[in-house]
Amino acid sequence: MAIKPKMQLSNPAKKALLILARKSLELKILGQSTLQDNASLFPELKNIAGAFVTLNYQNNLRGCIGQIEGFLPLIKVVPQMALAAAFKDSRFSPVTAQELSLIKIEISVLTPPQKTLLEDIIPNQHGVILSCGYQSSTFLPQVWEQLPQKELFLSALCQKGGMDKNCYQDPKTTIQTYQCIVFNEDQFKDFQLED
Repeated sequence: MAIKPKMQLSNPAKKALLILARKSLELKILGQSTLQDNASLFPELKNIAGAFVTLNYQNNLRGCIGQIEGFLPLIKVVPQMALAAAFKDSRFSPVTAQELSLIKIEISVLTPPQKTLLEDIIPNQHGVILSCGYQSSTFLPQVWEQLPQKELFLSALCQKGGMDKNCYQDPKTTIQTYQCIVFNEDQFKDFQLED
């Protein structure tokens, strides 16, 4: 049974966030810095939440950076994470002007993380954070599509954080889960944002 995240976003608010993310990238590449805050027409964008922005280029990951804990309103955190995903993801070179039109943006808005028992992790619904000492790592719920078996998912997550591949079984490892509201530009191709 699917558990819905408590937080909800309307379609106009989702579209506004996607526009905001894209405009941030366009302005950065053009060397401009002012971004009009017309998305504040939607009060829900003032909600404080964690968010990740994922960039895909020709169906391949091109950057993904986010903030798990919510410290800023969505209207501020989404453009920041879009810029970080495009220009500060150490796995990739910075996004170029030539690539921008082919980049597809996906946004994941996170519910606050909750401490969880291993057996309570729900595949395809939970994003997972593993922490042990100074090391930690997270996978968004979308990663279950590539790693559908719980053991493989958790082992890969341990290794991503530089930990032993079975760290998820260690009692010293803290497990937290969260859920996401996930949306992307392809979902809103024909959706008009009313002025």
